[in-house]
Amino acid sequence: MNIPAPDIYFGKKIKVYSPDGDVTVGDFFGFSYDYDDDDNEILDFDVMREDGFLIGFTEDEIERIEIVD
Repeated sequence: MNIPAPDIYFGKKIKVYSPDGDVTVGDFFGFSYDYDDDDNEILDFDVMREDGFLIGFTEDEIERIEIVD
């Protein structure tokens, strides 16, 4: 999923749907840009689950995002 403005999720509780069917629910924690092995810019998108576990996603690992709160 292309996420053109990830900062709109700050302060929000979200559901992140992965292409493999997994759903992660938590607070948007932050994002950063990095480079893969082929020098392509990628977005790292982080969600803090309610149990305190931080989950990181790349745009390829996100099918869609739903704002819960």
